[in-house]
Amino acid sequence: MEQLRDLVFELDCEISNIGNTLMDLEDAKVFLSNLEVSMSDAVHSGEEMVYFHNHHREVRILFQLLRQALTDLNKSHNNADILQKTLFNEVVQKKRRSVTAHTQNEIERTMQHNRKAFVETFSREPENDDEVLIWVTSILEKCKKKAV
Repeated sequence: MEQLRDLVFELDCEISNIGNTLMDLEDAKVFLSNLEVSMSDAVHSGEEMVYFHNHHREVRILFQLLRQALTDLNKSHNNADILQKTLFNEVVQKKRRSVTAHTQNEIERTMQHNRKAFVETFSREPENDDEVLIWVTSILEKCKKKAV
């Protein structure tokens, strides 16, 4: 249970990191939009060369921001994916083990019941479990034939 709790907290942290990176990308989108307007204004006024150095610096800043944001986003996504798979396996495998144990108990109880019925019918112990299985199968086959 403690491991499950830790996994959930780690996954929550990675999802928060992804959310923060998405906010950075949204800011970059606004920054790029403003840069595009500024560059278009410079082109329309014939002052591209006057604003070139300023625009070039802004493009470098934007490139670095996008590169770092994508690196962070990929890292957080990979970590979240690993945590999600671990969490899934922890929850689903535990449930499967529980169901498997329950199913195995049911099979054992049914086999004990069938063995007891065999002894009552033939007044002897079966040679092995296969003998009981063959006997039960023959009874089921007879029931199917009667049903048809």
